Amino acid sequence: MMKQDSNPTTTTNHPSLATVCGQCGVEERKLLHNVRLRGNFRRLCSSCVLRLHPQCFCPACLGVYDRSPPDDAVVCYKCYSSSHPNCVSPPPAGTIASSRSPSPCSSCLNPSLLVFNPRRVENGTRNCARVIDSNAARLLLAAGKIASMSMNKAEVAAAMEAERRSKEAAYTKKRAREALDHVVKLMGNEKRVAVESDRKVCHVNNSNRVVAMTPAVDADVAVKMDGSNEVLKALNAVELEDNGLQAAGVSAESIVDGSQDDGMVVMEVDVGGKDSGLNSIDENGSVKNDDLVKSAPNCQEQSLEKVQAMAENNVSNPKN
Repeated sequence: MMKQDSNPTTTTNHPSLATVCGQCGVEERKLLHNVRLRGNFRRLCSSCVLRLHPQCFCPACLGVYDRSPPDDAVVCYKCYSSSHPNCVSPPPAGTIASSRSPSPCSSCLNPSLLVFNPRRVENGTRNCARVIDSNAARLLLAAGKIASMSMNKAEVAAAMEAERRSKEAAYTKKRAREALDHVVKLMGNEKRVAVESDRKVCHVNNSNRVVAMTPAVDADVAVKMDGSNEVLKALNAVELEDNGLQAAGVSAESIVDGSQDDGMVVMEVDVGGKDSGLNSIDENGSVKNDDLVKSAPNCQEQSLEKVQAMAENNVSNPKN
């Protein structure tokens, strides 16, 4: 249900804009044309429609051109209207025929020809009746055709504009959807990183204080590096002891395990750079006739035991 205006304006004192020509301001209740002029929609009377579109019709015969004036049309040098060659009086003798007439058109010579003014007739009442004669009918028909052509062009332009805006809207919607997907992806990545960072916390000494896992990992790496340095020092000490034994004239180059027969192990040992042959070990595990050969493996075993003890100590008591 349409809402009515509480203070409607009376047409007697204040005529509505729908009944007034947008160009000359004459009040016309019925015979106003909707025209699109320079991108604006206006309501004009028949006379103003013809005056604002001089290139669309012949001012002499009031014939409306469908698309554009013919090529042989005669153009007025005042209003630039296009007239049919047959509707224009022939040029005087001795002048050169030209598309631009040397004399003005009929509407410039007689401006009242394009004025739509129906004849008023008394009918015995207060209101006078208006009668449209042949000249007024021709003016009204020409103005109606021009207004129809103008609105058809406006329809085509509106359709093109609507299509362009629909494409822009679809493209904008696509861009907005891509932007939303990108934001959702970034939020998911941030949430994943936050969850991973929460997992990388550990309790220290069963207390409420928590520390990040990364510093603890760094500390473990430092402890391992310190332990590896100590192991290297122990190995260097073993090499120094081996060098001392070699300087003393004893070298344990090869120790070959033999088959155990009756509790004896056969070993081949170099003493002072000479092959001493086969030495035997009795059931008690003592080596016969050579005390220097016994000392070399004992030194190596002691050094290896020291290295293992140091490694176990580093593992059991890591440095903070």
